[in-house]
Amino acid sequence: MRRKDKQIDDPTELEAVIRNAIVCRIGFSGNDVPYIVPVNFGYRENRLYFHSAPEGRKIDILRQNNQVCFEMETDVEVVRADSPCNWSTKYRSVIGHGKATFVEDI
Repeated sequence: MRRKDKQIDDPTELEAVIRNAIVCRIGFSGNDVPYIVPVNFGYRENRLYFHSAPEGRKIDILRQNNQVCFEMETDVEVVRADSPCNWSTKYRSVIGHGKATFVEDI
């Protein structure tokens, strides 16, 4: 991370971002082609759960390569300025990576 002063290290704050986020984006890679998709999600006991149809592009990719990354944010605010180059965005986000597994037995 370029701005270490903006980095969130406190697990309680990280969990707050996860619990307050509305959308999670998952990044996949299949056949050396990146793919990212927004998904509905749940969070429990330090695990993310993603809802998905039982077939489709992301399922096909996961069967080839279960390495994923994810991103979610909350408290998003556009900061306007006189010059377009000076516009900015305030937000709190979590970015992570891991291995996806299929939950077969709910």
